[in-house]
Amino acid sequence: MRSTPSFPRHITWQAYNPDSDPQHDLLLDEVLRVITRLRAPGQWLRILQVDLRLRGDIPEVVRHASSNGLSVQILARAGTLPDPATLAVLAAAGACDVAMLDADASCFVPACRRPDPRAAPAFDERWGLHVTACGDLTPDPVIPIVLGNVRTADVVDLYQNHPVLRALREPDAIEGKCGACPHRLWCGGSRARAFALTGSLFASDPACTFVT
Repeated sequence: MRSTPSFPRHITWQAYNPDSDPQHDLLLDEVLRVITRLRAPGQWLRILQVDLRLRGDIPEVVRHASSNGLSVQILARAGTLPDPATLAVLAAAGACDVAMLDADASCFVPACRRPDPRAAPAFDERWGLHVTACGDLTPDPVIPIVLGNVRTADVVDLYQNHPVLRALREPDAIEGKCGACPHRLWCGGSRARAFALTGSLFASDPACTFVT
């Protein structure tokens, strides 16, 4: 097994979930505590599905993350893009990228962007950690496997040692054509898509046509 990185390369936070009870949403100080605990050089924070018109605390989260060395990308919910003044506040707070998900959440529509030497990483279940609106920790925004909760778990210990996350970082755990692919060390296929279509995190990515 390859050595386990000390911290995730990117953190995603589902800041607003219209299906959840707002009273179960993470409090601002809980979000700031998670950012402080997980911060690492070169890391990205993605704030997902947020309605920026309803979340007045987002600039403070962005400012805190930026001051701790994280680059910040905000993906707003479709149809909720804020006015230019709010975008200016977010940019001033340190947001590198603000984009809106289109209606079917299939692509991002950039709203404002400032130069950053590091490109925002793609969603990667192996090297990231997702925090849901209620604080549950999952490998990815679309992999509904709850590994713990930020209110009770040590997030650094969980990232380094949880057996699911360690297995996702192990290329030899991948099955089928993805497991035999010469690019498995840096690609490995989409574990989220494999899980959604086969029920297994380690099955071959059904959409990949590189290896037939």
